[in-house]
Amino acid sequence: MKALFPAQLFRQALHRWYGHHGRDLPWRGTRDSYAILVSEFMLQQTQVATVIQYYKAWLRRFPNFASLARASENEVLRAWQGFPHEQMLRRTVSPGV
Repeated sequence: MKALFPAQLFRQALHRWYGHHGRDLPWRGTRDSYAILVSEFMLQQTQVATVIQYYKAWLRRFPNFASLARASENEVLRAWQGFPHEQMLRRTVSPGV
């Protein structure tokens, strides 16, 4: 039997732990780069429980880059309204503000 290196042992232990304790989060079940990017933006300094509801609503309203690109600035800001980092989005959409 081949001896495992410490990194391999750690990887196996981590996979086992995740199999038992990993949370089922909506962005983990997709390979859609847009949906993953949205989750990354929303998860910046925001608790997962808070992000989930906004993430699902955002993707219903803007399911892809094209739908987001077609939206007006006001539509985007309105959809983000109430999210903990609303000011961050405002600065991103309107850098002069």
